[in-house]
Amino acid sequence: MNMLLPKHKPLRNRPYLDWLRDQPCVVTGAGECEPAHLRWGTDGSLSSKPSDCYAFPLHWSLHRKQHQHGEPSFWLEMVNEHPLFLQWLLQQAAGQMYWDWKRND
Repeated sequence: MNMLLPKHKPLRNRPYLDWLRDQPCVVTGAGECEPAHLRWGTDGSLSSKPSDCYAFPLHWSLHRKQHQHGEPSFWLEMVNEHPLFLQWLLQQAAGQMYWDWKRND
């Protein structure tokens, strides 16, 4: 299954990014967040930022770490250090799958 999305001009939404700055970190629940864009499997690449719909609130220190370590190793580390984050992530994915199925039912 190919999880990559077709390339297009990334969508920008400044009010959404501003709103993300006021949200708690998706990993730790802490404040002082920055919008972190997920490039892995989205419309972004190493040379271009993905659409803003692939951004989420991440504490500024973790956001730096995400860029320093690279996404795959960073997210594996987060799952190991914060098992409740993995639980939350799986619950979100399962809920999304259900609503996708329900919408097509």
